[in-house]
Amino acid sequence: MSQKIKIKRGLRINLPQQLDIGELAFCTDTKELFIGTTSGNYLLGSSGNGGAVDISDSANNGYLIINGQEIQVYDDSKLKLSHLIDVNLTNKTNGYVLTYNTIEDKLELKPLPNVGEVSVSGGIGAIDLLNGELIETNDLKRPLEISNLIITDKTRNSLTLRWDNSPSGDVSKYKIYKDGILLTTVDYYQNNIKIENLQIYTSYTFKVTSVDNSNNESNGVIIQAKTFGNALLMEGLSGDYLRAPTLTFDEVELDFETDKSNSKYYGYYFDGRFDIGVSSFSTSDNGEIIESYWSEVYLNNNLITSPNYSWLPSNTRVKVKLKHTNLSTIGTGSSYIFSRYGAGAYPRGILYSVKFIKQGVVQAYYDFETGTDIDQSGNGKSLVYNGGIWI
Repeated sequence: MSQKIKIKRGLRINLPQQLDIGELAFCTDTKELFIGTTSGNYLLGSSGNGGAVDISDSANNGYLIINGQEIQVYDDSKLKLSHLIDVNLTNKTNGYVLTYNTIEDKLELKPLPNVGEVSVSGGIGAIDLLNGELIETNDLKRPLEISNLIITDKTRNSLTLRWDNSPSGDVSKYKIYKDGILLTTVDYYQNNIKIENLQIYTSYTFKVTSVDNSNNESNGVIIQAKTFGNALLMEGLSGDYLRAPTLTFDEVELDFETDKSNSKYYGYYFDGRFDIGVSSFSTSDNGEIIESYWSEVYLNNNLITSPNYSWLPSNTRVKVKLKHTNLSTIGTGSSYIFSRYGAGAYPRGILYSVKFIKQGVVQAYYDFETGTDIDQSGNGKSLVYNGGIWI
């Protein structure tokens, strides 16, 4: 029995190194037609290069011109018999179909009977072509990528990848790579995964690829992340604070979390009122207290429009930026972190980093996730370390 053939299509770069014996594949970019043999892929022909058949593209409309005849190439994942029931073939194949001769191991053009208004009713068997057969193959098309890949719930040794799934309808799974090595595979309906057992304060590159039912794999979407490192636990005890060296600055950035569950731990997160005159930042029963010299206050890069109310979350890592715009009032001196000026009013929390900036230039930067209190700005400004426990 002979039937119309569906040919695998795709870019030349995606051509499998070994097609199945008798399997056809057409490269849409190079206009080459291959067939699988016992000795590898055999080039049957290509546009302008001769070969067993002369192939050219027909206006990129899903047809091939083979030996002067316009032949339709099916683009779906499988050509089933039901696809050709009650299908009118007029003006679609010019009365010809492409067949594979299993005896002579070659492609042939075969005319349809009763060329003209040929309506196939009752199934493919209504078309009788000598030495033809149906070749069912999967396509070479890669599935579409996932989107909006982000990192959430990051800790010192774990993080979660989240994404929007691929819009391709035949995706069967997603592959997760860590630094170029396959880490795990998740089902097509899953859109997040928690990655554990990571090293502290370490950078990683993750990639998520889409895989379809034919095992075609997308190039993947890449994201980079760095796990959290060490930090200083400030227990709210007497003398449990840090003192910055003599500096001039108009902006300070605090990366920290605080425990507001007990009023015992309310106090000053930063105090630069004296010597410098840049005001303080503290918390009390009524919420946060931002002294007036701070002209702008940001929580996680979002401007706080009414800073003197309770906007600081408890037991949540945040970044608070305090900016001073009246440069004429700024002096040079020392400031206190997790303490009131001169000691006292110690809050409880975890401190990750502190950065001092003057007119956009970093003056001192203490990143405790490195496991040290060394100034990372390169300016050699030593921090006076009076308390806290490394965790």
